[in-house]
Amino acid sequence: AGAKSLPRVPDGMRIAPGDVDVRVPVLRARLGLPPSQSDNDRIYDASTVQAVRFFQAANGLGVDGVVGAGTLAALNDIDNPRDRQSEIVVNMERWRWLPRDLGAAYVMVNIPEYMVRVVEDGRVIHDTRVVVGKPDTPTPLLTHDMEYVVVNPSWNVPVSIARKEMLPNLQRDPYYLQRQGITIERNGRAIDPGSVNWQAGLGGYSFRQPPGERNALGRIKFMFPNQHSVYLHDTPSRSLFANDRRAYSHGCVRVQDPLSFGEVVFSLGMPNDGWTEAKIGGMFGGKERYINLKRHIPVHIVYFTAFVDETGRFVSRPDIYRIDERMEEQLGLDGTQQMAAGKPKTATR
Repeated sequence: AGAKSLPRVPDGMRIAPGDVDVRVPVLRARLGLPPSQSDNDRIYDASTVQAVRFFQAANGLGVDGVVGAGTLAALNDIDNPRDRQSEIVVNMERWRWLPRDLGAAYVMVNIPEYMVRVVEDGRVIHDTRVVVGKPDTPTPLLTHDMEYVVVNPSWNVPVSIARKEMLPNLQRDPYYLQRQGITIERNGRAIDPGSVNWQAGLGGYSFRQPPGERNALGRIKFMFPNQHSVYLHDTPSRSLFANDRRAYSHGCVRVQDPLSFGEVVFSLGMPNDGWTEAKIGGMFGGKERYINLKRHIPVHIVYFTAFVDETGRFVSRPDIYRIDERMEEQLGLDGTQQMAAGKPKTATR
């Protein structure tokens, strides 16, 4: 809920540094700044720009100092103290779900932040952007060990994706998937898609995309076997990483810089084998290859919408899966009911 005690910044054109806009005094108040001492308090001056940039950084927005539609919406959704307190409580509860020992070295994906970090001895040694699951196909919260890496992976299309997204296209054009480089198999043998009556459904057919440039998993995937069948992987679709909000996948986690991430993973899992980005990249383009890690690495996929970052700054992120909302209700923080603190099943879909 928005903060009723703070003035709302009216909608309008974007405000860029140096602009003169009647909304600037309201913007300053919204940011907790004192009234401007300038002769013209409508000038979007350096001190206000700095405060906006700080706000953007703390809320996962592009840090450009421009008050556009996204920044304006976030500004008008600043929590009041009661909401912020509840936000902190549910995030502390989720910390309680994690193992006491995260591992001397571990990988942590924070879903609302769209980031993955590798931590060794309490220090972040690598971080990069990720794409996570859409709200209707969310990335699950879990802790499992990364056991192996697959270079030049093939993609066995899950039945749910095949039924929902591929079957309608096949019904219109039987050769649609063939042009996408996806083979259709039955009992391990490739079949001619034009010979199938797709109006009758999927039947016993399976869909497989062999290794290659167009493969949906890219050139490498990082495996931590789990009941949800999710993993971290490369992707040929690079443009999505430029977005501030990156919930686009079917549940798996796409990594922006898989080569650098892979080098760090191998240096931890196989520290004496001389793995480098060049060595990993040199294997791209060949056959599918499985590489077992000598040391397994814990992977924690977490959901923290409120936390303190490496600079000591309090950071808030949108509740993209509405887990905070459900937990506040279950913990009685919204004034409805009180229950013993515990891990809600709805939070781990």
